[in-house]
Amino acid sequence: MPQYIRFHRSIILGMCFLLCTCLEVFAGDVSLAWNPSVSEGVVGYKVYYGNSSRSYGSSQTVGNQTSYTVAGLSDGTYYFSVTAFDAAGNESGFSNEVSTAVGAITPTDTTPPIISSVASSGITASGATISWTTNEASTSRVEYGTTTGYGSMTNLNTSMQTSHAQALSGLTAGTLYHYRVTSTDEAGNLAVSGDYTFTTSEVFDTTPPVISAVAASGITENGATISWTTNEASTGRVEYGTTAGYGSTTNLNTAMQTSHVQALSGLTGGTLYHFRVLSMDEEGNLAESGDYTFTTSHPVDTTPPEISSVTASGITLNGATISWTTNEASTSQVEYGTTTEYGGTTSLNTSMQTSHAQTLSGLSMDRLYHYRVRSRDAAGNLAVSADFTFRTQPDTTPPTIGSVIVSGITGTEATITWTTNEASDTQVEYGTTTEYGSTTILDAAMQTSHAQVLSGLTMGELYHFRVMSSDEEENLAVSEDYSFTAMPPASTMTAPLFTTGQISGSSELYVGTAITNMDAGAATIIFTAFDREGNRIVGEEITNPVEYQLNPGAQLPLIDVQIFGDNLSQFHSNGWVRMESTSDQVRGFFLTFDGRTRRMDGAGFVAEPLSDFIFTDIEADGANKIVLINNNPENASVTIDLVRANGTTRDSVTETIGSYESMAANIYDDLFDGRTPDATDYVRVSATHGVEPFLMLQQGTGDISFIPAQNTSEGAPIVYSPQYLFNRTYRTSLSVVNLDSSAGSVRFQLFGEDGVQIGETEEMLLEPNGKLYVDDPEFFLTPAVIEEQVASVVREGANRIAGILFGDSEEREYSSETSTSLTDGYVKVTGDGIRIAGNVTFRDRNRETFVSTLPLISELQQSLVFSHVASDDQYFTGIALVNPGSSTATVTLNLYTVEGNPVTGTTLSIPARQRECRPLTEIFPSLQGVDLTNGYIRLSSDVPVAAYSMFGTHDLSMLSAIPGTAE
Repeated sequence: MPQYIRFHRSIILGMCFLLCTCLEVFAGDVSLAWNPSVSEGVVGYKVYYGNSSRSYGSSQTVGNQTSYTVAGLSDGTYYFSVTAFDAAGNESGFSNEVSTAVGAITPTDTTPPIISSVASSGITASGATISWTTNEASTSRVEYGTTTGYGSMTNLNTSMQTSHAQALSGLTAGTLYHYRVTSTDEAGNLAVSGDYTFTTSEVFDTTPPVISAVAASGITENGATISWTTNEASTGRVEYGTTAGYGSTTNLNTAMQTSHVQALSGLTGGTLYHFRVLSMDEEGNLAESGDYTFTTSHPVDTTPPEISSVTASGITLNGATISWTTNEASTSQVEYGTTTEYGGTTSLNTSMQTSHAQTLSGLSMDRLYHYRVRSRDAAGNLAVSADFTFRTQPDTTPPTIGSVIVSGITGTEATITWTTNEASDTQVEYGTTTEYGSTTILDAAMQTSHAQVLSGLTMGELYHFRVMSSDEEENLAVSEDYSFTAMPPASTMTAPLFTTGQISGSSELYVGTAITNMDAGAATIIFTAFDREGNRIVGEEITNPVEYQLNPGAQLPLIDVQIFGDNLSQFHSNGWVRMESTSDQVRGFFLTFDGRTRRMDGAGFVAEPLSDFIFTDIEADGANKIVLINNNPENASVTIDLVRANGTTRDSVTETIGSYESMAANIYDDLFDGRTPDATDYVRVSATHGVEPFLMLQQGTGDISFIPAQNTSEGAPIVYSPQYLFNRTYRTSLSVVNLDSSAGSVRFQLFGEDGVQIGETEEMLLEPNGKLYVDDPEFFLTPAVIEEQVASVVREGANRIAGILFGDSEEREYSSETSTSLTDGYVKVTGDGIRIAGNVTFRDRNRETFVSTLPLISELQQSLVFSHVASDDQYFTGIALVNPGSSTATVTLNLYTVEGNPVTGTTLSIPARQRECRPLTEIFPSLQGVDLTNGYIRLSSDVPVAAYSMFGTHDLSMLSAIPGTAE
C-alpha cells in the first residue's frame, strides 16, 4: 500500500512544496511524488536519499517534474527528501522527510551497552589508567576532575571494542580525583557509568638529571666548545684542566634546559685537556659526567724553510742542474734567465723533501744565466734564495748537414735542398768547376730544413755545388762537392694531395703511387711535396724532398706518409706531389683512398701539362672536385666552362693559379654555386699555359672515382670500352664528347666475348662540342636480345653471369624476370667525321656502394704496363682484353714482383673482334690461395689491342681502376 506523507516547508527560493508520496513499487525501487513548489523561477528538483535521517549521502537531479523512481536500492531503511532550484543554481532547503524499508529490515537497536569492571590502576603523582568492559562493542571515553562535576575528559576512542582503557595525565600529586566512563554502541545508544574516585601519589624528586651526548668540538689552538644533553631541564657547567683534577670551571649557566653548550677559552696550543660536565635540576639534584679529553691544535707555522747549499752542476751547452737543501720538507722550483728578472721557471715539484734538484734545458750556449731557488713548506711558507749565476759552455760544433738533394732541374735553374741537425742559416756555392765562383743570397733565417734555387744556368752544362750553414754561434758547416747537369729531368709526374676528411664519411685520406722502372738502367726518383700555395711542405719529422733509387724492372709502391713521414697529413692543404725521374721509361699511376680502404680509385699520371682539356663526367648525386696543378714558375690563368649536352656554355669562371700552386674546388659548390648538378653536363678548361688536371667524383657517401682530363687536341673517330656490363649487381654508363665544332652522328655497338654484336647499332646525333650520356641499362637490348640472354642463363648457368666481372664467382639464382637486363661485352663507339673522347663508369646497380671510371680507349696498344696488382682473400684484380682487329691477337701477360723478378706468365690467343675478361687467378692459376699485394703486369701483343685492368674487394664494397700505360 502506498504511504503518503505531507508537509509544508519554506525554502531559500521562497517556495513551498510537499514530498507527498513514497511508494515502494517492488524490491529495490522506491517511487516518490511531491507537490510542485509555489515559488516562482523553479526549474527543477533534486531527490536526496540515504540510510540515516537527514544524512543522506546520495542525490539525483530529476528535472522539472514532481515524481521520480529511485531504482536499484539494496536492503535496508531509506530516508528521502526533495529540494528545488532555480536557473541560477540557487537551491532550497530540504522538504519533509519520508522513509521506507526496502527488503528485509533488521529491528532497530535501542539498548545501550552494559558497563562493568570499572577500575583505576597505574596511579602515580601525575597520572592513572582507567579500564572497563562492555557487553557489546562500543566507543571509549573518561570524564574526570577533582569534583563530580568532572570538567575534563579524554579523547574519544571511536574504535568499537568491549575492553576499554584510557590513560589520564597531567594530574596533581596527592589529590582526590572523581571519574566516570562512557561508551556508545553502533546504534548510537550511550551508556554512562556511576562515579568513581582515586588519589594520586605524593612523590618527591631525588633523582639527578641523566647526562648524555658529551662532545668537544670547534677545537682550535686556544679554545673548544663542550656540549651535552640532559633528560630534564637543568643548569650547566664545565670543569676542565690539563689533569683529571681539572682546576678550572666555566661560569654556571642557571637557565633550566636540556641542551647545554659552554665555550672554553685561554687554552694552550697542542695540549691534552681533561673535562667533565655538571647539571642540576630544579629540586637540586646534581649530575656529574665521567672524564673526557681533547687536544688543542698546534700553533700555526709561520716560519719558511731555510735554504742552503745552492749549486749549479752538470753545465753543458744548453743545460744545467741546480741543487739545494732545506731544513724541513718542502717543494722545489727554480727561476732562471739571462737577467735578474729571470723570466723562466721550471715545473713545480710538489714532492715534499729536504734535498732538491732541478734540471734547466733549452739554454743558449756560452751565456751567463741568473737563477734563484724556491721552496714552500707544508704550512705554505715560501723561501726564496738569493741570486746565483752560471755560464753555459760555448758552442764550437758546426751543424751536421744531411739529405742534400737536387730537384726541379730545368735548362736554366735547379733547387738545392738539405737538412741540418740544428737551426742554422742557408747558402749555396756553385759553378762549373770546384772553384764554384757564385753564391746564392744568404738566407739568415735559422732553420733545420733548407732550400735555395740556382738560376741563370746554361742548359747542358755540368754544375758543381756545395751547401753551407752556420748556427747561431757562427760555427760554419760546409758540405762535400755535388754536381748536376742543367737540363730538364727525363720525366716529371704529379699527383694531388687532399685534406683529411675531403671524402664524405672519411676521417683519413691518403695518396699512394705505384711506379715501375721499365728502363734498362737504374733511375733516380725525387719526390717533392707542395702545399696549395706552392710552398715546399716542411715540418717536424717530415723529410721533403725524398730521393729513391729504382732498379731496372723494379716497382715502387708507396703511400704519401711513407715517403715524407706520418706528419705530412697535418700539412696536406689540398697540395700536390711532384715526382721527377732521370729516366723517361718510368711508368705508373696513383691511388686516392680513405683510411679504411673502402673508398678508392686510381688514375694515370698526365703525360704532359695541358692547356685545353675536358672532364667528360659529372656526378649528379654526389661530389665533383676538380684539381689543377701548376708545375711552372709562372702564374696560370684558367677559364673553366660548364657545358650543356648540346655544346652550349651553361656558365663560365676564370681563376688564377700561382706558380707551383694547386687549385682544388668543388665544381657546383665553389665554382658554379647555385647550379644544379646534371650528369649530361661536362667541364671544358683552357689555360694560359699547361697545368696538370684531375677530377674526383663521389656518389653520395659511397665510393669515389678519379680520372685525369682528356686533351681536346687529341681524341679519335673510334673509341672502345673493353668492358660493358649490366646485371643485378653492376651497371655501366658512357660519356662521349664531340671534340669538334661541327655536328656528327655517333654509332654505339655492343659485342659479346665471341665478337658477335648484341642487339642493334644505336645511332645518335652529337651536337658541336656536345655530349652524349648513356645510362639506360637496356640501351643495347632488343626483345630478341633479351630472349637470348635469358636462354643463355639457362644454358650456361647463373654462376657464369654472376662471375662475369673480374672474379665474382658467388653462385646466384636468376629468374626470367630478373635476367632480362643481363648485358656483358665490350663497346665500340664510332664518330662519323668527328673526333670523340669520353669515359666509362662502372658502379653498383643502386648507386650506393662502389664506382670506378676509366677513359675510353682511343689508341690501341701492343705493349702496356699495369703498375699494380692485388689478389688475396680480400682483393681481386682482373683484366679485360679486346682485339678489335681483323686477325687473331697473341697476347703475353707476365707478372713481376716489386723487385722486378718474374713470378709467372701466360699467353692468350684472342680471335679477331673477340674479348677475354678474366680475374688474375684465372689468368695465372698458380696464384690460387696466394696473398699478393704488390707487383705489376706487363702486356705485349703482336697486334694492337684495347685493355682495362681493375681491382676491388670480393664483397664489392670497393672497385678501383688500374690504368695501363704504354711502354
